[in-house]
Amino acid sequence: GYTPTRQIGSTIKPILYASALDNGVVTLATPMVDEQISYGEYSPHNFGDVYYGDTIVNEAIKKSMNSIAVKTCDYVGTDTFFDYVKKFGLSVKDDDKNYSLALGSTSMGISPVELANAYTTFANDGTHFAPSFVRFVAKDGQKIWSNDDDGVQIVKPSTAQLIACALEDTVQDGTAKTLSALPFKVAAKTGTAEREDGLNSDAWCVSFTNGYTLLVWHGSDDGMSETGGGLPTKDALSIWTKLYQTESRQSNDLSAFLAASKDAIKAVDVDLFSTIRSKEVVKASQNTSLEYRKTLCFDKNSTTFENNSYFENILPPSFELAVNGYAVKIEFDAEKIYEYDLYRTDFFGTRKISHVDSFSLSLDEFFNKKRVDNTNENTTENQVTESVFTHKIEVVDYPFALFGNATYTLVAYLKDNEDIKNASTKTIFADAP
Repeated sequence: GYTPTRQIGSTIKPILYASALDNGVVTLATPMVDEQISYGEYSPHNFGDVYYGDTIVNEAIKKSMNSIAVKTCDYVGTDTFFDYVKKFGLSVKDDDKNYSLALGSTSMGISPVELANAYTTFANDGTHFAPSFVRFVAKDGQKIWSNDDDGVQIVKPSTAQLIACALEDTVQDGTAKTLSALPFKVAAKTGTAEREDGLNSDAWCVSFTNGYTLLVWHGSDDGMSETGGGLPTKDALSIWTKLYQTESRQSNDLSAFLAASKDAIKAVDVDLFSTIRSKEVVKASQNTSLEYRKTLCFDKNSTTFENNSYFENILPPSFELAVNGYAVKIEFDAEKIYEYDLYRTDFFGTRKISHVDSFSLSLDEFFNKKRVDNTNENTTENQVTESVFTHKIEVVDYPFALFGNATYTLVAYLKDNEDIKNASTKTIFADAP
């Protein structure tokens, strides 16, 4: 029969991240930077040339960040990634062994059947089965042939389950959010293949539960504006809804609509602020603010965590002093999760001269601080956002420095636990008024 082969775009990314998770190269919480990158002459771009800056792998999967995918491919190695793609049953050629494979670009294209079958591996705890449309053959009520394929374990069960977790998040608030309207949990990834003229040739949505895998593909050789998160995902929603309604009427057994297994992984609360700030995965402490606490999935047996939370260990705050006649200018970068009090000691004693409130962001705000590619000629300055970690503070003070000096003390502390604090002190010589 007719079997088309098409460009699969970002639907290849779960296989990429599976190769990285399987080899311990990343976790779903690994901090990375979404930015414009180049590997020789290859310079992949994010959709719309929008970059999110500091992020984690789980967010990169949800938002389908191209630069993070190519970075991950570089960490894993193109040879290793290529081998995993073949293990998942995709028909790739040696010419495809390059960084562009991380974004789904192949010389001959991939068939929808191959891609759908590859995703069943995630629902089957990492076991890959050859695609088959026949389970068994029966005659006169007796089974005379059955498909006894035992499959091949191509990734660890924990790897498959971690990918399922990430793709369930993609449904909750990522590119496949349309499917969050379903009455059961589903994992999904969208993909779009763009042509050189800016139109799209292919748009995909691949989704799965414990018992079903569904692929929707829209394609056009003339070019189209559709993306995977658009009509293909809406079609998937309609198909899943009808399938669920049909089986609900015909059977009490709805186990096929359960989420993929999670027995090889564990859920851990991660301190996202500290993780991204310190560039290593930090487990949430009892003082970690809810705004920066996120539950993520990890391999049950192999994950260790750092405990250097910014909510537990406050370093002495750094600040600068400068004198201009009678005036003293105090400058520092305030960590947004801390409160600050600035004290001055002069001839009249010690008094608090300034207070800085904490400035927490919600997780959604924290991960949606977009940066726009500065090399794009259409970029304007106000499209580049401020740091999500600090904001600059400047205080001008007029001490009564009768004997020529004034001392300043900057205290940083947690808003909800003032016992967690640290301070720095500096003395400066200023003119007396």
